[in-house]
Order: sequence, then C-alpha cells, then structure tokens
Amino acid sequence: MYEIADKYDVSGLKILSRDKFSRLCIKYWDDGVFPIALEYALSSTPDKDQGLREVLCRTIVAHTTLLNQAATERIFGEHSTFAYQVTGQLAAKLEGLQSIG
Repeated sequence: MYEIADKYDVSGLKILSRDKFSRLCIKYWDDGVFPIALEYALSSTPDKDQGLREVLCRTIVAHTTLLNQAATERIFGEHSTFAYQVTGQLAAKLEGLQSIG
C-alpha cells in the first residue's frame, strides 16, 4: 500500500500505511515474517524515502537480537545504506546509555 501511495503521490495513504506498518513491526518483530517485510520495504522504496526505513530502523535498534539472524545479515549486505543508518542509530543509543551512567 505504501508503494502505491508513493507512486500516485497520495500522502495521506502513505502516512496511514506507514502507521499500520509500524504497529505490525511492534507486534511481529520476532516473527519469521519480519525479515520478509524488511527485504520488501527496502527493495521497493528508494533510499531517500525514509518512511518505512525509519520504522524498520527503530524496530531493529529496539530489538538488537534481530542482528543475530542470518536473514538480517544478508539483507544488510544487500542494503548497505540502511545498514549504515541502523549502525548510526545504535551508536547514538549506546552514546546515550553511556552518558547516563
């Protein structure tokens, strides 16, 4: 739905589909369907479109066990810009944790 909304420039539908996608990521981050959604979202949207990518990045940063999955590693190898984005957010999270202690 997000891809179609982007193609036809329907910003309200794009926002709605991103919000629903976000809720699904919260619920299904540890399901086998998450890597499939990750791959599809990264393959079907340009790097400059951060709508779904930001949701995916937040999900991975919140659940770092996803980084131990072979599917995530393979996807990061294919989408280095996204991998760099996740790395940056993880570094920022660690920096914030260090300054608290």
